[in-house]
Amino acid sequence: KKAVNTSGFRLVVYGDRPYHGKDKPLPVSADFQLFPVYQFRVGQGIPEWLKEAARKAPTAIDVANVDILQGQSRERIAQEASQLLKHNVKVMGYGMADEVFRPHIIEKDGTRYGVMVYSRVVPAVEWKAEGKQIGVADAYGSHIFDDIRRAKRQVDVLILTMYWGREGQSTLGRY
Repeated sequence: KKAVNTSGFRLVVYGDRPYHGKDKPLPVSADFQLFPVYQFRVGQGIPEWLKEAARKAPTAIDVANVDILQGQSRERIAQEASQLLKHNVKVMGYGMADEVFRPHIIEKDGTRYGVMVYSRVVPAVEWKAEGKQIGVADAYGSHIFDDIRRAKRQVDVLILTMYWGREGQSTLGRY
């Protein structure tokens, strides 16, 4: 691979936040910003903080977490994702397998950056994105290594984020 200069690229990954939370993100200059969200509840409208963030920089939300499918239909989540795209917000970590296991690619100054998100906390196997089933980008099994190898052929720089751990756990655990 060629040597790449990444000094001009600014990626901002925020800490976990509730989807319909009221706190606003800090105004920063970014080439791409990613918001890991929880309590992604559909049908309440697109949060104003997220619309504002998307007006400032290319934006995505990471919904690959433990509560995305709790009490919600896959179809309604897909509808909300379509609405988010209309506000220039990409939903990552949830969708069809051929989408969620590919990098989101941002190009700047001739360098291609790829961002991928996964969850290592999937409550039930039927939550996984597999075949034609919409679901969560899970990190169980060896497919993640194949995903990374494929992605590295498409980009110069690859960034992965992972939702993992146990709810309420404050000490390190073995995984």
